[in-house]
Amino acid sequence: MAVAHCYAGSVADCLLYLVGAASEYGDGARILAGLTRYLIAETGIEDAIECSYRSDPDGCPTRYERVDTSAALDVSVGHAAAILGYHRRRLGVSGRLHLLGWSLGGVILFEAATRLVAMDRAWHGSFGAIVTLGSPLNGCDADGVEEIGAVAAGDAGRELIRRAADPGHRARVADAAKTLTASGARVVTLGAAEDVVVTPEDSIVARSAEERARWTFRSRPRLGSDLMEQHLGHGAILHDPAAWRIVRAVIRGEPTP
Repeated sequence: MAVAHCYAGSVADCLLYLVGAASEYGDGARILAGLTRYLIAETGIEDAIECSYRSDPDGCPTRYERVDTSAALDVSVGHAAAILGYHRRRLGVSGRLHLLGWSLGGVILFEAATRLVAMDRAWHGSFGAIVTLGSPLNGCDADGVEEIGAVAAGDAGRELIRRAADPGHRARVADAAKTLTASGARVVTLGAAEDVVVTPEDSIVARSAEERARWTFRSRPRLGSDLMEQHLGHGAILHDPAAWRIVRAVIRGEPTP
């Protein structure tokens, strides 16, 4: 089923967000509710819209199920790229897309944006902020045991395990971040020190140890949070006020705190 979106004529910017493995359409709005409300209030963005792991032939986002998040990464990236194109057409050439991804969702949005910018210079200047939170951009280190990734996220999980074991992958991700930055995007990748599912080493694209330390947060799990957050630290960063302030600054084009 396609997801309908309406835009006011004056809307210039749109925030698209996507969460991770084992989610389904609607989970992003719930999981990121506090952060997106804060960003709407603090940045002036009028539209914060959930992206998807599925799209129709015109690029219109469609509702996705949990199984869709386990598809091969290239498949999900293709759907996300089509959806970004759909929203860009809706906004017009003067509009900008801000991307916010958590966990696997950050990988998908980061790679979709990279693909579009690399394929067509017309995309240069189309992205404002691109922010990932606890996203395994560098792969997911599980000592190369692909079955662990498969249990967590199917084919996507297997690929993330393989990427972590590939010495050249990290360099390719760093190059992709440079490509996005050169296109006019403001790219920030954040991680949490206590996240044992996606460690800062896996989630942060940094030019130095100092920069990695700057983007590493000591986010505390909330009381009553789910097992993933409470015991493994994955997701705590989504509720960290310090991380929220970074995202706000990146979207507003201000120096980061």
